[in-house]
Amino acid sequence: MTDALSSIANLQGNCHVFSDLPERYLIELESEGSIRTYKLDEGDSLTIRGRSEVNESLVLLEGGVVVKENGATIAAGSTQELRCHSIPISGACTEVVATSVATICRLEKDKLDYLIGWNALLSQLPPEDVLVHSRLQRLRYPSIFMNLPLANVTKAFRQMGARQVKAGEEIIRQGEQGNLFFIIESGRAEVWQQGVYDDEQKLVGVRGPGDHVGDEALVSGGTRNATVRMIEDGTVLTLSKKDFRELISEPMVNEVEIPVAKALAEQGHQFVDVRYEEEWEDGHIPGATLLPLTDTRERMDELDRNGKFITYCLSGKRSAVAAMILKAKGFNAVCMKDGLRDWPDETVTD
Repeated sequence: MTDALSSIANLQGNCHVFSDLPERYLIELESEGSIRTYKLDEGDSLTIRGRSEVNESLVLLEGGVVVKENGATIAAGSTQELRCHSIPISGACTEVVATSVATICRLEKDKLDYLIGWNALLSQLPPEDVLVHSRLQRLRYPSIFMNLPLANVTKAFRQMGARQVKAGEEIIRQGEQGNLFFIIESGRAEVWQQGVYDDEQKLVGVRGPGDHVGDEALVSGGTRNATVRMIEDGTVLTLSKKDFRELISEPMVNEVEIPVAKALAEQGHQFVDVRYEEEWEDGHIPGATLLPLTDTRERMDELDRNGKFITYCLSGKRSAVAAMILKAKGFNAVCMKDGLRDWPDETVTD
């Protein structure tokens, strides 16, 4: 931890982008690999292969470097010229050569941007909202709230109740009607799901502090599609179905009529079919991408982060859930009202 703290102090002391963020946020980012710092001696080189699905960049904190991409220089200089200057990393091969003893930082810009926004939101809370401020500070990546008005966020947390839970306790059971939205404040939980053609439940994910569960059934009005079982003692925050819809889902879900969806598609929006594969094979909108609702959380990174999307299903229920999940994770997504059953044009089966 000492090395991590030293690295964080270096970041905060040398670049204003990091200076206003709480130390714990940066420690979390570094512990998960979203921030990495490298120290190079003069003449040392570092080769980086970017990840096309992640928006990354380099920041020079100390010394001097030459940065090359596929052999061509894209940046060169010392901290005087390049300090805190963001140098994008593409999916190509990036080489950093130190012209003096240097310290550079590799960071995931989207996560950093998210935390800067979240920290700004916290700073706007009225000082008398002690409980709300305390709860929000403890959340890690409370992404579902980032696209909501501040008034909705604070009201939602004022309305929430806190419940102590034990390891082994099921807070959600697949097949039951949903009446509560949950945020895990402490402890971890496993998500188990039984598919349409499965004989038994399968482990599909683990949720921890700051993660939310139970939103799908509240948006769609259907039953729970998974069982969430605590694997550690902890605390969960709960919000009623009525308050969830009023404060969270309705402001986040942007439904568009079919003619509007078609116009958006002509302007570059991509249709995303959130039905099961068997339904897709029976017929889908030409050019659409298949991403079943049950796989949305695990497979959303297959979508272009810079793209614009229109989710659809048969009736509009599942697509509303998918759009909310995607929007909560920073995607530009709307859902097509009423769904494929009212689609006036031909569908394809290939």
